[in-house]
Amino acid sequence: MANELRKVSYALGYPQGFVPDENVQKEQDELSEWKDGFFHIWTYQEELSPQSGNFREKVVALVEDIDTGEVHLVNYDLIKFKTQPS
Repeated sequence: MANELRKVSYALGYPQGFVPDENVQKEQDELSEWKDGFFHIWTYQEELSPQSGNFREKVVALVEDIDTGEVHLVNYDLIKFKTQPS
């Protein structure tokens, strides 16, 4: 099935710049590191709006990591398609 899926590069978080705490910096660097994976589908995820206190839906991609097989929900702007749909 993975042969039919589109290959992507993705990151789980945004780069935050310098953080004085070494452990937090390492964690943020790992989250913002680009990895390879397989795109499965677009879906919705609910999140709490800090401004209004209400829940809202945002679009995310369901991505499977090529190396580990772990599945992640990835923000739409943290995914780059490497192959065209077949």
